Amino acid sequence: LALNANIEAARAGEAGEGFSVVANEVKELAGETKASAEEIEATIEEVQAKSAASVSEMRETRDAVDSGVDAVQTARDSLDTIVENVRETTDGVDEISRTTDEQAASTEEVASMMDRVSDISDETAERAESVAAAAEEQTASLSEVSDGADRLATQSERLMSLVSEFTVDHDAADRDGARTGADTTPSAELDAPTTDGGLDGDGPDDDGIDDDGPDRSADDRSDRLD
Repeated sequence: LALNANIEAARAGEAGEGFSVVANEVKELAGETKASAEEIEATIEEVQAKSAASVSEMRETRDAVDSGVDAVQTARDSLDTIVENVRETTDGVDEISRTTDEQAASTEEVASMMDRVSDISDETAERAESVAAAAEEQTASLSEVSDGADRLATQSERLMSLVSEFTVDHDAADRDGARTGADTTPSAELDAPTTDGGLDGDGPDDDGIDDDGPDRSADDRSDRLD
């Protein structure tokens, strides 16, 4: 526009000098406008760059906030887990405490039972010693009884042997009765055995042997000895 104005002013000559001044002013204004436009463009570019940076920073900030929210949520979940673990730990400690108390009570009961077992063992040992002593006494008594029984058996056999040696002579008794006639005290003759231990008797009533014979007398005496 300034170039066209200068051309027209040159054609007009002196009449166009004023127009030439206006053209120069327009030229200067155009230069200033160009400079201002360039400055504005640079400013806009700077603003755009800063805006882009701001947007990027905002995005980063938003990502950071999101990460922070996630971290807070994770921390909250972790705290909830910690609280639950602490609660479970507390319950476990309480259970361990109760179990420890029960074990202590059981230990005391076992100790008491061990004391009772020890006392019972001592008492049993004493009773066993008493039983052993009584058994020894009974063994000695049984031995004495056995010895006495053996002696009695030996004496009984000896007596039976001696008794079996005695016999009654019925014929001699009859002859003596015929000779005496009315004598009321009949006599019986005992035949002595061939051994040195024989005895002579005056009658059946004197030696305890009846008229039934030697076998019955021996049996009766054996019964009386028994």
